Amino acid sequence: MKSKDPDVAVIRKEIIRLSKRLERFQQKYEQAKTADRKKTLAFAIDDIKITIGWHLLECKDYEKGLAVYQSMSWEIYGEYKYRGISLALIKMQCYDEARQLLEKGLQRFPESFFLLMRIGLVCKLQGYCVDALKYFKQALKNWPGHSQALHHKAGILIDLGYYEDSLSILRELLKKDPDHGSYLVDAGYCTQKMGYPEEAVEYYKKALNCGYVSDFIYGSL
Repeated sequence: MKSKDPDVAVIRKEIIRLSKRLERFQQKYEQAKTADRKKTLAFAIDDIKITIGWHLLECKDYEKGLAVYQSMSWEIYGEYKYRGISLALIKMQCYDEARQLLEKGLQRFPESFFLLMRIGLVCKLQGYCVDALKYFKQALKNWPGHSQALHHKAGILIDLGYYEDSLSILRELLKKDPDHGSYLVDAGYCTQKMGYPEEAVEYYKKALNCGYVSDFIYGSL
């Protein structure tokens, strides 16, 4: 969903506030006399950078957000740095670079659910559905039942033509969230491709009744 201008304005004010705070902490870091004090301030500095970087990406300032994440320490918040840089690269459509970075990140953090999800998304965007499915399955081993990971897995199964397997996942998701528009639309598409148009219509209509509107629904109906 496109960000509203008032929201972006508020976010930019927050970036300014955090940037001033960051500058103060950086000055304190330069003035610190002990290693312990410097270590404490280094954590605080990177903590602020994580938030600033995220806000910049929200405002679509992808290059600035990338620069902020790149300036973070690898030792302090290494996983967050991988996540931030990779997201900025994805937003900039630098998929090859993002995948290379994430592969490197997974060597250091092989159990990271978020890095596995991110690289699965990159593979999907590149059209490597089999690779994407592998990463989403691995992410689910580390966080069983995670709804977003299950939905991504269902989407990849649709892309691969495994409609029945995808529908099984979607039905489980709908038990927990019966008014979720994306789940309903994907379930409608699966049943439509499986040759059950009446059931597909019910899913599409329910999605519309839940306020989920898209050209795809009307076209399918």
